Amino acid sequence: MELFKTWKKNMVLYGLKSQIGTVYRNSDRTTSFYDAGNFLYLAGELDSRFWEDFVRKYGLDYKIIISENTNWQDFLHRKVGLNSFTRYSFKDKANFQVEFLNALVTDLEKGYNIVPIDNHIYNCFSEEEWSQDLQGNFESYQDFVLKGGFGFVILKNNELIAGISSGLV
Repeated sequence: MELFKTWKKNMVLYGLKSQIGTVYRNSDRTTSFYDAGNFLYLAGELDSRFWEDFVRKYGLDYKIIISENTNWQDFLHRKVGLNSFTRYSFKDKANFQVEFLNALVTDLEKGYNIVPIDNHIYNCFSEEEWSQDLQGNFESYQDFVLKGGFGFVILKNNELIAGISSGLV
């Protein structure tokens, strides 16, 4: 965890503090990988051999790889098969305009509804590729509830069209 102590990302800090996911370290503890669901965070010194061993053993299917270290970023940009993109995140403390948000909900067009995730909706996530990620890193709806998972979806004429949920808690 020492190599992540200067990180600013809430997901990393909260996840490590809550012991969510798995931390992998090289033998001399100069490199750490933090694997949390679909996210793999790289910290410490660049260790290409450790990287290759990790990829061979665990793979990178559906992983979003993030590092605040420029050596790791440069290394990743040179790797064939990896695509770089900008992922959006939130500030530490959001300044929500509650009245504006309430007005958006009140003024939804006919046929649209925003509803919390329940057992039925959670199970529907697996039916389409785009919504599978909404299940997060949970084994079942019961696991989602027990661990404090939450989220909302937008239904259009009772069809799931959008959603947001906690992937990790």
